[in-house]
Amino acid sequence: LLVRAYSADVAFTPMIYAKHFVASEKCREAEFITSIGLSFIALSTFVRLKQFYVLLFYAGDQPTIVQFATNDPEEFAEAAMFVSRNCEGVDLNCGCPQRDVMKEGYGSSLLTEPARIADIVATTRRRISRADFTVSFDGITFLSFQQLTLETCRRAESAGVSFITVHGRTPEQRSEPADFDMIKLIKSSLSIPVIANGGVKSYKQALEIAKYTGADGIILL
Repeated sequence: LLVRAYSADVAFTPMIYAKHFVASEKCREAEFITSIGLSFIALSTFVRLKQFYVLLFYAGDQPTIVQFATNDPEEFAEAAMFVSRNCEGVDLNCGCPQRDVMKEGYGSSLLTEPARIADIVATTRRRISRADFTVSFDGITFLSFQQLTLETCRRAESAGVSFITVHGRTPEQRSEPADFDMIKLIKSSLSIPVIANGGVKSYKQALEIAKYTGADGIILL
């Protein structure tokens, strides 16, 4: 809720492992409860209804997108089904460079598998019919091969991805300047919204990056 106080247009949850979320009721209760603080009435009651966990949450905590880590299309789609009544969309993490995430085949390790990413998107689209429900990627980092990066994005677009968030660094980079030229290229190659991410430290800088890249939005991390 802190970012809501500063007029963020949308907020993402922290990364959640889809396999645990799907398999464990305790995980769902731990990861998908909105805390509204002491200044509001606590509404954290879950109601089980037709295999959904319906969260009664503070109405001001919207729009929210739930981010999952997985490499399994059915797993991601099922996790999306659990949360679909209480959020505006789900997001596939394709950018996390942490070793424990990548060794599971999640995060940025997915970037070498354009077909798998497209399958995850398409499977989720088939399972959830809501026209206003978004399926996206968060934190895509660039591969060393420009064409493979573009292929990944284009195949996801063809599969029905709603938007893509592009982080302007490779999995090996940490504090190096973000590659906004690549973000600009991706934006010009797609017809869906592209969100720019990486090293944004001020409102002025965000406006400059949006103007230079043509990005439809900026993520602050």
